Amino acid sequence: MRFFKHLVYLFILALNFVINYALVCTLVSVVFDIFRPELPWLQELIRWTGLPDTGRTRILVLGFLAVLVPCLFAHTGLMERYCCWSLGGRRPAPPVRAYLDQIMEAVCRMAGRRRKDYRLYVLRLNQWNAMSIGRHSILVTLPLLQLEPDQVGGIIAHEMGHLAHGDTSRALFLTTLSLLGHTVLNIYAAVLLALQFLSSLLPVFGFFLSPLFLVLNSINYGVCLVLDGPLRLLNLIGNRRQEYDADRYACEIGLGRGLYDGLALITRSEGRLTWWQRLRSDHPDTQERLRRIAAYVNNNEKEIR
Repeated sequence: MRFFKHLVYLFILALNFVINYALVCTLVSVVFDIFRPELPWLQELIRWTGLPDTGRTRILVLGFLAVLVPCLFAHTGLMERYCCWSLGGRRPAPPVRAYLDQIMEAVCRMAGRRRKDYRLYVLRLNQWNAMSIGRHSILVTLPLLQLEPDQVGGIIAHEMGHLAHGDTSRALFLTTLSLLGHTVLNIYAAVLLALQFLSSLLPVFGFFLSPLFLVLNSINYGVCLVLDGPLRLLNLIGNRRQEYDADRYACEIGLGRGLYDGLALITRSEGRLTWWQRLRSDHPDTQERLRRIAAYVNNNEKEIR
């Protein structure tokens, strides 16, 4: 199972690289055609590698560097903080931080972990949710803190399970690999939006340019789907198993009961997913998760007795 898991990840990693490499090389080719930069350091690098110094080689080498260099920072605190910030994660206010620290200290004691190895952020979203990023970061929404401390602790322990198993570390690397591709796409979308705004000021031109904008917007949407495809595929294939493993982690450190109660309360407030929503979801059915958690907790209690 572990070998298959790594094999799937390597396949998705390769797919992600190919997609982003093709997109970035296309952009580099356009830039070279327009500006024709010299880039002596690139020529020196190509000569040092023994590759033929041609226009195509320069495009391929520069595209390769542009995609892979950001990956050197994938597991740094800087990249992790950037991802948390881009998702809306912020440092908690002092009262909230004191409450979270109290819960986190208790969870870390039960897990045999050090509190200083984790960073906590809050998300100002009107939903009960939590997530983990990279190797050290956990984000919780403010409404989640309305639950009982042991329930919040159980959910945080679940996220610690993802961090301990390396699930979010792999996801962050894939995100970093596609960082430049998404940057290119965002620039394209911004330019397209500006052109659409300018055309709206001149209705006559806007009428004739509408079909062109329709095509350009379709390209933007299609490329976005392709760029997000590998990470989405990883989530659909691996996340369901990862969720069960993270639940088990919380149970093993003694917080299964809190996790069960917290998940049950969230499920009652949100309702059950439809068949189509469950099919598209990267999380397993919550009722199945609750059943497994209850079975594990009950078995542990029997062994203790």
